[in-house]
Amino acid sequence: MKKNYIYISIFTFIGFISLSSYSKDVVTPPREVDTYKCKRIDPQTSSSAKYQSINSGINSLDGSMVTLEPLFDKLLRIKQGSDEVVSILHIGDSHIQGGYSTNPTRDLLAAEFGFAGTGLVMPYKIIKTNGGLDYTINSVNNWSKYDITRTAQQPKAGFTGYAIESKNRAVEFVINADSSYNSIRVLHGKKAPLLMVSPSLSDLTLPNTATEESTDIILTRSVKRAVLRGREWNEYNNHSYYGFILENGRPGVLYHTLGVNGACFKHYADAGKISSLSVFKPDLVIISLGTNDSFYTPIKEQDLKQTISKVVRNLKEAAPNAPIVLTTPIENYRNYTASGRPKREPNANISSVSNIIKSVVADEGLLVWDIYSILGGKGSSLWLTKSGVMRQDGIHFSAKGYEMQGELIYDAIASAYNDYISKLD
Repeated sequence: MKKNYIYISIFTFIGFISLSSYSKDVVTPPREVDTYKCKRIDPQTSSSAKYQSINSGINSLDGSMVTLEPLFDKLLRIKQGSDEVVSILHIGDSHIQGGYSTNPTRDLLAAEFGFAGTGLVMPYKIIKTNGGLDYTINSVNNWSKYDITRTAQQPKAGFTGYAIESKNRAVEFVINADSSYNSIRVLHGKKAPLLMVSPSLSDLTLPNTATEESTDIILTRSVKRAVLRGREWNEYNNHSYYGFILENGRPGVLYHTLGVNGACFKHYADAGKISSLSVFKPDLVIISLGTNDSFYTPIKEQDLKQTISKVVRNLKEAAPNAPIVLTTPIENYRNYTASGRPKREPNANISSVSNIIKSVVADEGLLVWDIYSILGGKGSSLWLTKSGVMRQDGIHFSAKGYEMQGELIYDAIASAYNDYISKLD
């Protein structure tokens, strides 16, 4: 019995060594849920890597995370092969109007979930303002411009923040985009004549009026250039247009950038205009405002909080299923005159506006992306200007600075999505 015991022990020991050696050569297959996660921004190669003042450890979405679950479910289904489209509506001021920060966010999301089209495109060139990095809209007509930041123009400004209006009987638009599209949604005034494309792109099919303020034009093939023409007829005699939405018919992310130079929260408080934003059918709404609000001195905290809450509640009615993310403004400089000389200093009101935004987030069950704190909070404008991330005007950013912001908010969304995926086991 003793000999047999020794033999079995040695055999068992040898087998254990063999199994141990074998296990080192076997690669454990990844869990299925891990294959649906997003790629994160590489901290070594990101546009923010060289700036030690950035607190990337707190770069996250915070607040009512449960509100993101329907969005993340939809994104997961797209990863699994669904033909759905996720619509993101990003509302803001001059920081997002040009697309320098939102385009990187869109492109990073599209690399993970697919690109469903350019989304909202605005006639910025026609109204002679900045915007349109990857598209242009031209017209031979004479146009008047209206925007929501000018009190006298607000009634005629569209729900996208701008409107253009022509007294010409016939109008023409030429829409060029870097990415192809096969459908155009025209956003227009209630009495605007139908716009149509050339017969070769439409099979002479009349456009479909989706709402009183939007009309869908379905093209017979994908293009990067289309000419739209319209002429007054009957009672449809008001050539008033707010923008266009370009889609390509593929699944993925459709990222709408709705920015207006100089915009404050109060400019988006009109319930009628907010209700029309339902045309975007957003699965996520991001609001990046507060910079221009910070220049009002002193800050009337209760009034501002009520205004932000009003904007949020109107948005909840327009898009009841969409989670809402408020972003805090980044510290800037305030210019003033003292003893007859121009002076400037870091804008102390930014901290107050950020805190008000956070209080609304807590009260309304929203989410916040606290870029103010991520970039260093109080005093951060000093390193931002010295490093060239912020322009010399002390308010706006360099192209690299905006790209950095776009990467950071993408990474915050990707991190939250990955956390959600990890909990599906």
